[in-house]
Amino acid sequence: MQRHHQQHRPSQQFFTVSELAQFEYCPLLWWHEQFDPLAQSDTEELFARMVELEHDHGQPATTLPDYQVIEQLLLRRGAFDPDQQDHTDDDEVLSEREEELIEPVHRSSYTRTLALIALVLLALALLLIGVSFLLTKSGGNIFPMAVLPMGLVLLVIALILLLLLLNERHFQQDRLENQRRHDLGLPSGELVYEDADGEGEPLSSRETPLAGKPTYIIQLQDGRPVPIEVKPGVQNLKQPESNHIVQIGAHCLILEDYFDELPTHGVLRYADREFVVDYTPALRKKVLRLLKEMDNCSEDHPPALNRQRAAKCRACLFQPICPVGQKN
Repeated sequence: MQRHHQQHRPSQQFFTVSELAQFEYCPLLWWHEQFDPLAQSDTEELFARMVELEHDHGQPATTLPDYQVIEQLLLRRGAFDPDQQDHTDDDEVLSEREEELIEPVHRSSYTRTLALIALVLLALALLLIGVSFLLTKSGGNIFPMAVLPMGLVLLVIALILLLLLLNERHFQQDRLENQRRHDLGLPSGELVYEDADGEGEPLSSRETPLAGKPTYIIQLQDGRPVPIEVKPGVQNLKQPESNHIVQIGAHCLILEDYFDELPTHGVLRYADREFVVDYTPALRKKVLRLLKEMDNCSEDHPPALNRQRAAKCRACLFQPICPVGQKN
């Protein structure tokens, strides 16, 4: 993907697409994640604060709002089960090593054989051509005349085999790419970006303080990019969540800097269905408005939110210390 050269905006806060979606879901949830001292504390500090509350209040400490938030933060970080995290890390390392070992085994035997034959013929051809020149210098007449054509013929055959090998590799790559795109259920087009494994390079906008990593980007034949966001943990919805729609809009906004053709839509893929989200001027304006609202927030200036859905508050770990959440 190519980025258009554009002038950077003046210095301001920088946000990710995930933060933008979180802000759309609940501005106060985002604000607590960014500015609340408990959320900014590391695990050791949280444990120390928890012990301090237990020492000062005894058993009733578990009913204190700060204690409940600390407990939920530690649970989210997996701090109460470090062995499981260690095993997970070990499993990931082993999985990577297994993939590195398996990859050579799956190489085509036909390709290896073709490459071996081509290299042997190439070496033999060069040897015969070299011998013919040496014999010519030594004054031979008939033998060099027979050796040189043989060397040239073998050289031509070796080059032909190498070309076949190159074409075979291209064919296999195209076939695997098409098969993979089919298995993933992606639209027809070129897969130009992937972050399904979390290793994709972050994409950033030059005109807005925004960066993100869509799961996939497909470039259609007319040059338009289509961001695809996969949400495997979401299902049983008749329409997409508003924060996920904003996420698609934010990805489209970023991709304006990378492609000659502007994006017109993105795809939200849930566990049981997918939705096409149109990248309309209204969605673009909403993304810019949310970014401006986020930029206006600070530690002393939380978002102006007085009400929230009770279901969202009950699922929020900051409910015990959030004024709006305590109302629900």
